This record gives sequence, structure tokens and C-alpha cells, in this order.
Amino acid sequence: MITREQAKRLAEVAQALVDGKKVTIADEEGTFVDVAKYGFGIHINSLYTIHEPPPEPKYRAFKNAEEIKPHRNCWVRWPMEFGGEFMRIDRYGCHGITIAGEWLSFQRAFELVVFDDNSPFGVSE
Repeated sequence: MITREQAKRLAEVAQALVDGKKVTIADEEGTFVDVAKYGFGIHINSLYTIHEPPPEPKYRAFKNAEEIKPHRNCWVRWPMEFGGEFMRIDRYGCHGITIAGEWLSFQRAFELVVFDDNSPFGVSE
């Protein structure tokens, strides 16, 4: 017989799997295994652990020349639909940058340009 509390917990575990979260269960040796990889049976009294994914880092556009200064020599690129070629910042100032002769405000550059490692063209908050 299953209790109401056990049913609630199993529903939480099932919903976590639906949401794409990692769920582990302790096996016979006490080792935690990923239920998505090794199957998911209903084990009423087993210890399930729902792992919350780490929060995505939040980025914002550069605000001024001082913030972009440490990144002035980094490689950047346009999105693939604009050729995706890598280049360096030609110039930077108080309100924006120039790349390949095109002036972009910091906000517009944040929307269009990425660093060579695909991280957003801005600073982490």
C-alpha cells in the first residue's frame, strides 16, 4: 500500500524527469545512479534526489569604456547569419564599439556580437 506522502514524492520525481532535471536514486550499495540512464521503476521507499540545475549566468551590455577595456583585445564574431567571421574590436569609446568599420552601441553589440567562446558580448552580473 502506498501512502499519500509517498505518492506525492513519486509525483515530484516524475515531474522532475518531465522537466529535464537530473534525478538520482541510491542503489543497493548506496551509490547514487541517474534514473534517466538506468531506468525508472516505482520504488516507494527509495531515496530519490532531485538535482536543480545551476542558474544560468546573467549578462548585460557593457555600460561604458571602462567596463569593456579588459576585453578590448578579445576575439569577437558576428552571428552565423552574418558570416560568423572572427575579428577584433577596432575602437571603443564611452557609448559603443567599432568592428570592421561598423559602429555599434554597447546594447546593439550585446544583441549581435558574441565572444569567440560564444559567451555574450557583455559582463556577467
